[in-house]
Amino acid sequence: MKAFAELINRLLALFERWRRSKLQQEAQDEADQLADRPADWYNDHFGGVRRDDASQTDEANTDRDRE
Repeated sequence: MKAFAELINRLLALFERWRRSKLQQEAQDEADQLADRPADWYNDHFGGVRRDDASQTDEANTDRDRE
C-alpha cells in the first residue's frame, strides 16, 4: 500500500511539474508576442470585447422589461 501511495505521489509531482512548465511557456509566448508586435497582441487580447452585430441593443431582455 505504501508503494502505491508513493507511486501516486510521484505521478502527481510529475504532472504538477509538467503543468507549471506549460503555464510558464504560455506566459513566455505571450510576452514574446507582446514584445515583437504590441499592436497585434493588443488586438488579439482585447479584440473579442466588442460585438460584431451592431443591430443588437445594449438593453437587457428581462421579463420585467416586457410587461
